Amino acid sequence: MIYIGTFLDDATFQSDGLNWLRKTKSFLAGNKENCKGFVLGKNLSSQHKEKVLELGFIFIDNDGLCNDFRDYSNLIVENFKQDDVCILVDPKIQTIDLNVIYHKKDYEIYNLVAPIVSLQNRVKAISELKNKQLYSSEYINQNYETWVAFNGFLAMMHDSKFVDYEDTNLSLNLFLCLDSFWSSQK
Repeated sequence: MIYIGTFLDDATFQSDGLNWLRKTKSFLAGNKENCKGFVLGKNLSSQHKEKVLELGFIFIDNDGLCNDFRDYSNLIVENFKQDDVCILVDPKIQTIDLNVIYHKKDYEIYNLVAPIVSLQNRVKAISELKNKQLYSSEYINQNYETWVAFNGFLAMMHDSKFVDYEDTNLSLNLFLCLDSFWSSQK
């Protein structure tokens, strides 16, 4: 099964969420046999939760968590199973394409690696990332096993104090460098 979802709180529900839900519902209507929608909700009002459910989406409550990407990744790992594919989309992204794995994005490389604590590690990261296509965490389309691996990588980045603050785009791009390295070793 392919699950397509986003993350919403009351503010994002008002600004982008309702439009995202309606457009995604239309997309899902054309793919009923193999796609379902889900929402990772944080402190959504009961009215907004009801609207999510009324539109036919699975609602996964994120209350009590700090509402960062690590929590979203954790919830995907906890709520889906091995044969599933999960596409997590920022509610600002209004178009779903099952053939897109990640959204490409141009970053100023020095800004992207800024959270890395050690200057030596920043230089290593720059050399790894400088000739690679860079991607945004606004759109991730991956199978369950990759979500599990990425979830572990996010936890390692957080726990190791490799970075001053979490930046999911940096983590995603470093993860993809490692993933391509592991794939080339097989």
